[in-house]
Amino acid sequence: MKLGFDLNLEQKQQLIITPELKKAIELLQLSGMELNNHIEQELAENPMLEVATSEEEPKENETSETFDIDWQKYFEDSSDIGKHVGTGMSENKESFENYTPSSTNLFEHLFFQLSLITTEEYREIAEYLIGNLDPNGYLRGSLEEMSQLIDVKYSELEKALKLVQSLDPPGIGARSLKECLLLQLERKDDYPKLSYKLIENYLIEIGENRLSKIAEKTGESVVEVQKAVDYIKTLTPKPASTFSIDSSSEYISPDIVIKRVEDDYVVIINDSMNPKLKINSMYKSILSKANKNEAADSATKFLNSKLDSALWLIKSIEQRRLTLHNIVNKLIEFQKPFLDNGVSYLRPLTLKQIAEQIGVHESTVSRATANKYVQTPQGVFPLRYFFSSKVENTKTDSSSSTSIKHKIKNLIENEDKKQPLSDQKISEILKESAINISRRTVAKYRKELNIPSSSKRKRYH
Repeated sequence: MKLGFDLNLEQKQQLIITPELKKAIELLQLSGMELNNHIEQELAENPMLEVATSEEEPKENETSETFDIDWQKYFEDSSDIGKHVGTGMSENKESFENYTPSSTNLFEHLFFQLSLITTEEYREIAEYLIGNLDPNGYLRGSLEEMSQLIDVKYSELEKALKLVQSLDPPGIGARSLKECLLLQLERKDDYPKLSYKLIENYLIEIGENRLSKIAEKTGESVVEVQKAVDYIKTLTPKPASTFSIDSSSEYISPDIVIKRVEDDYVVIINDSMNPKLKINSMYKSILSKANKNEAADSATKFLNSKLDSALWLIKSIEQRRLTLHNIVNKLIEFQKPFLDNGVSYLRPLTLKQIAEQIGVHESTVSRATANKYVQTPQGVFPLRYFFSSKVENTKTDSSSSTSIKHKIKNLIENEDKKQPLSDQKISEILKESAINISRRTVAKYRKELNIPSSSKRKRYH
């Protein structure tokens, strides 16, 4: 057997993800706000990019008469100066209050109440206890540990805790759910007397809606127990829920808007928050001169690389917009009954179906629909909301799992509360509507909707 070395020439295709392609993929899955942040970062780093303004510069051949301005009226208006200089009495004066938040958080609310208390005794300890409240208003940590940490007597901590618990909102500073509910009851006069006993001894049974068992143990009628439980449910298990530890709020800005125009729907890509980009004319002129002179210094290479990056970014943003437009157009074709009539008419749809329709890979549709919201005549929804699994029915078509959940929710909302529908009964009702799903599937969808079982929904009056 002869051994030797040979050279073979082989040709094969291979997909290589270039840095530019990787950037385009990343841009595709960004939401509108994230894309805006990315553009701002690129504007700061890339000198070849600048924001395109919509204003047009005047042409040289235009006469001065075209721009004849009433200068007296112009200065009286002064709207572009930034501060109104008119002489009218209706002038809005700037105030410090315009720059302060209108809402207060939990800690500010409690510290303000402490400052109104005339006695200085236990105030510092009370401030320490307030600092140990969690976002729900509960005191976390035992008084014994706190006593050792700050070197204060246990009895003084107890008195300071009572001071905190006397503040608004009722139930603040509680160490357990039981204590929280009892603190709220102490500030009320018209509560059913049975409520206090139920909170003390039967909170677990109340959570499981075992009212007949409570009635048997207490010797009260089921109706009286139901009334007491109903009153307990009006209390707040999280006393700080009306306040926010972090006062910042998050808002949803839809990336796509679907508008109804007569009998048709129009897709509008909401790119108003993103600035229009263009190549900086000054740097472009410098670079063209340098390229003509065949100068290959480091500055020219830097500008060339930044120009390529800028062009690719502009192209990728435009490609992202076109991809979203094509996807949503196909969504309208599939989900027109939903847009016309609501959630009950949502059809089953997969990413693969849309990908095949617009001629792209399924992963492209997956990235394009991630982290994005669409505004429709039926409300604002995540773009992924329109993609749901299929449930076969006895008719020729099929139903979306989302529409089935909506029907289950409607059935439970309209049920007789004294005789709530079981999962088996709901399954039978749906089968009458040609939706063939099992009891286990009903239970699964009900849990996803955070709806308790029929035994926990039952009422006795």
